[in-house]
Amino acid sequence: MRIIILRNCISGSVIKERLTPALNNYIRQLSGMGNNLNQIARKANREGYSPIRNEYLYLAEKIDNIIDLIGDDGEDSKR
Repeated sequence: MRIIILRNCISGSVIKERLTPALNNYIRQLSGMGNNLNQIARKANREGYSPIRNEYLYLAEKIDNIIDLIGDDGEDSKR
């Protein structure tokens, strides 16, 4: 009975390849940038948006670049 259950589980499974070290690195970077973005949002709530606009724009561009790299499976065409 257990063998039949195991076969059913295995036959319905999809094997996915692991993330590459580069993709794992980009995901870690995004996590850190997300924390920075939260800090910027708190600062904007305290001081207003105008004083920290450049900080936000800089970080938003970096986040966009990393998301593009992840979309390209971690291949950095700029190198």
